[in-house]
Amino acid sequence: MWPQRSLGEDPGPDYWGASAVSSTVEHENKVRTSGALSARVGGMTTPLRMPATVATKKGAGFLAEKAAERTVVLTNHGKPTAIVMSPEHFDELERSLRHAADRLVQGVTDLVAERSEFSRVDEVRERLHARR
Repeated sequence: MWPQRSLGEDPGPDYWGASAVSSTVEHENKVRTSGALSARVGGMTTPLRMPATVATKKGAGFLAEKAAERTVVLTNHGKPTAIVMSPEHFDELERSLRHAADRLVQGVTDLVAERSEFSRVDEVRERLHARR
C-alpha cells in the first residue's frame, strides 16, 4: 500500500517511482483491486497526491475523474501547489465552514452576554447624575 501523507508533507523522491505516469496507473490499479476507490483515514478520504506534470500529461478529463472520486493535490517538486475537488465536496466544505463560523459567533455572543451587565436607561441616568 502507498504511504499516507499529510497535505503539506514532502513525499520524497521515491514516492512516485521511476515513471510517475506508470506509478499513478499502478497505484490506481492497486486501489481498485483492493475494493475501494479511495483510502479512508478517520472517516476522511485521504487526498490523492499527483505531480502537476502527470496531470498535464493525462489531461483535464483524467483530473476531473479523479477529483470526482476524491480530492487531488497537485504537486511541484513534491510540494502542494493546487487542490482539485468536486463541486459537491467544495459546497460541503463551504457549508461546514459557514456552520462553524455561525457557532463561533453564537458562542462569543453568549460569552459576552454572560459576562456583561445590562441596565435600563433610567438606571444609567440615575448613576450618572449621582456621580455629579
